[in-house]
Amino acid sequence: MWFKNKLTGVNWHIVDESHIKRLKADENYEIVADPTKPKTTRKKATPKTKE
Repeated sequence: MWFKNKLTGVNWHIVDESHIKRLKADENYEIVADPTKPKTTRKKATPKTKE
């Protein structure tokens, strides 16, 4: 699970369950999406033209 330190802006990948519980309870950390995964964007469909 990924957490972001609100004070420093640093993202951390945490796997230890007890550590995850502590960070969830800490107001200085927030859960964030995996920053290593590329964000996917949907391509706009190109309209078909009649010829």
